[in-house]
Amino acid sequence: MLLALGFCSLIAVACAGDRLATEFVNPPDSAKPWVNMWWFDIITTTNITQHLEELEAKGVGGVMLIDLGNMPGVPYMSEKWRELFRHAVREADRLGLKMGVNTCPGWPSGGPWITPENSSWMVVSSETMIKGPQKFSGKLLEPKVKGTLYADVSVQAFPIPEGISNTQPVVTVSSNPADMPNLLDGNFNTTWKAASDDDKPWIQVDFGTPHLVDWTWIDMAGKVVVEASDDGVTFKPVAQLKGPNSNTIYKTVPATKARWFRIVMPKNATVRDFAVGSRTEVERVVRMAAKRAITNPLGVTANRQIDQVNLVRQDLVALPGDRPLQLRNRVDLTDKVSKEGTLDWDVPPGTWKV
Repeated sequence: MLLALGFCSLIAVACAGDRLATEFVNPPDSAKPWVNMWWFDIITTTNITQHLEELEAKGVGGVMLIDLGNMPGVPYMSEKWRELFRHAVREADRLGLKMGVNTCPGWPSGGPWITPENSSWMVVSSETMIKGPQKFSGKLLEPKVKGTLYADVSVQAFPIPEGISNTQPVVTVSSNPADMPNLLDGNFNTTWKAASDDDKPWIQVDFGTPHLVDWTWIDMAGKVVVEASDDGVTFKPVAQLKGPNSNTIYKTVPATKARWFRIVMPKNATVRDFAVGSRTEVERVVRMAAKRAITNPLGVTANRQIDQVNLVRQDLVALPGDRPLQLRNRVDLTDKVSKEGTLDWDVPPGTWKV
């Protein structure tokens, strides 16, 4: 009996394997992929039919119709548009294709009937450092990307533990110093652009003391040269780097210990973000930038999106001596901020990040 059961089991496994192989070559309709069918420029019943027939012949199972709202002479939901839509539905049914449709025209949806206050919003933030004890009354720093529509959502204060050093490397640039903060704001929509007469633009980092650098990240196009200096005057080349098609340099450099480092770039260089340091330090900056891009995706190119998808899933790396802010120690100050944005607060002793 056991032998017979075992034999039957083997037959069932073999049959399942044959069915899997057969359905892999000729998948059922439920397993066929869908594609987007964009409507823009000139759309006719003839090219709709041709398009759907080609998709059906290639094994596609369905289409999602998305009208970009810019077909000449065919306004959205006009009678001519409805004729084209009815034709597409009938042809999809004739060919055995499934069909869906976007809610309204646009990229991906929207229209003039959506007023600004009902459109998509994004969360932005800023930080203000306040030392206590004191009676604080003043306006907090506002986010740099504040738009025409803006509303305060939450104001939180976090105590900064004693002994934490907020010393950051000093960053300088060869030209356009007013735009230099754009390199440090973690915003992919802001850039530093070298002046047109700057033949060898550079970004310089002064760590204050000798610092190990073995990795670098420059979000830009072209070749760069990483240089190091012990006196801030004479610089020696460490490595010459070139970005791939994504225009982002994210590479190792020969381990070098120095106080000053420079990234020398081609003329007319434009940089979104950068970092130099140990691999752990640079990776943390890059991962944080990727996470910020998820909440502020405007202007992020397709290649940058590939980078952020790969990096945003990776955890941030803790460095020796890190003492992260504790959520449980926060103080909610939302109700202490007036409509004009003024905070009135009896600040407890210590340093607070608001």
